[in-house]
Amino acid sequence: REKQLLEEISSLKDTVSESEAKCAALKSEAREREQGLSERSEECADLNAKIEQLTEELSHRENTRKELEESFQSEQARTAEELSVARSEAESLNLQVRAIEEQLMEASQSKDASVAAKSELEAELQRAMKECGSLRSELQSVQ
Repeated sequence: REKQLLEEISSLKDTVSESEAKCAALKSEAREREQGLSERSEECADLNAKIEQLTEELSHRENTRKELEESFQSEQARTAEELSVARSEAESLNLQVRAIEEQLMEASQSKDASVAAKSELEAELQRAMKECGSLRSELQSVQ
C-alpha cells in the first residue's frame, strides 16, 4: 500500500512538474505576445501621429490652394476690368484720330484754311496718335 502511495505521489510530482513546465512555457509565450502587442501598439501610435501630421499638411495645402485660386480669380477680374477700360480709351482715341483726320482733309481742301491751323491740327493728330500707340501698347501688355 505504501509503495502504491509512493508511486502515486511520484506520478503526481511528475504531473506537477509537467504542469509547472507548461505553465512556465505559457507565461513565457504570454510575455512574448504582450511584448509583441506593446510593439504593435507603439507602431500604431507612430502611424496615428504620422496620419495626423499628413492630415494637417493636406489641410494646409488645401487652404493654400484655395487662397491662390481666389487670388487668381481676383487678379483675373481686375485684369479684365483694366482691359475693358483700355479698350474703351482706345476706341475713344480712334474716334478722335478719325475726327482730326477728317478736319485735316477738310482744311487741306479748303482754300481758306491757314497754314497755322493745318500745322496745329497735324500736331494734335500726332499727339493723339502717340497716345493711341501708348494705349495700344498698354492694351497689349494687359492682354
